[in-house]
Amino acid sequence: MPEEKFLRELKLGIGGISISINFPDSKKGFEVDDAYRRFITTDKPEIVLHLHCGHIPWIESGEKVFDSSIWKLYRKNGKHILGFYFYNSGNFPYKIAVLAHDFKSGDIYIKNDGFNHSYFLNPLEYPLGQVLMINLLSRKRGMMVHACGIEINGSGILFVGKSGEGKSTLANLCRKERDIILLNDDRIIVREMKNDFLIYGTPWHGDVKICSLDPMPLRKIFLLKHASRNYLTRLSNIEACSRLLVRVFPPIWSHSGMEYTLALSAEITRVIPCFELEFVPDKSAIDFIRSQI
Repeated sequence: MPEEKFLRELKLGIGGISISINFPDSKKGFEVDDAYRRFITTDKPEIVLHLHCGHIPWIESGEKVFDSSIWKLYRKNGKHILGFYFYNSGNFPYKIAVLAHDFKSGDIYIKNDGFNHSYFLNPLEYPLGQVLMINLLSRKRGMMVHACGIEINGSGILFVGKSGEGKSTLANLCRKERDIILLNDDRIIVREMKNDFLIYGTPWHGDVKICSLDPMPLRKIFLLKHASRNYLTRLSNIEACSRLLVRVFPPIWSHSGMEYTLALSAEITRVIPCFELEFVPDKSAIDFIRSQI
């Protein structure tokens, strides 16, 4: 991993997908936080993006596909146009990404206040990085899940839950255990690779700022529930799939992407044992989980 503070080219490997962002006409470097630094790679990039700073050009947006409070997606002439907005900042974005139809190349435009005199801020900071990854995964690559992921005894385990259901609580308990590797406490990528399901950490963590990029084979899924006891209930495929789906980051703006995500969720819950985990938020929960693996 490069040790210099500023990186001349930002090359990241997330979920087994390598992304390069460059600004070839500048002597400035990129500065990224510790979470992103763990994902710096020397692999040949699959996704190549060019950064432009100082001026956001007027781009005719075309057909509006999706509109949230902080970003919007348009399609025009086979390209995807993403606009990113500050809350209550009006209709002009502070950042625009113009991406090819397959999301594998494109340009990012940010205003002057996106960098200082010596370096560029990370252009993949929330929400662009996650939006880009969701779109890439939805093209039959995988999906991102609201989950805490760990590795124990060579097995990948997912603790799946919405905000407040206990992901960070379990992550804080797991980080104290020497035999457990924490992949991420909030966002995990799941991919089907060589007839197996692999889970990957991401740089988009929750309260626990620990991330790992190493893939692990997925062996069990626990859907979380706070309780006054530690207890497991095996879930049927249908129940597990329905509960997993509402904890996935869905590409709701893409019909084909949603079809793929539904099919992948069904296949994962058919192959991987899924349980409801009722747990007490103390070390007894970790001891109980160990006994069930």
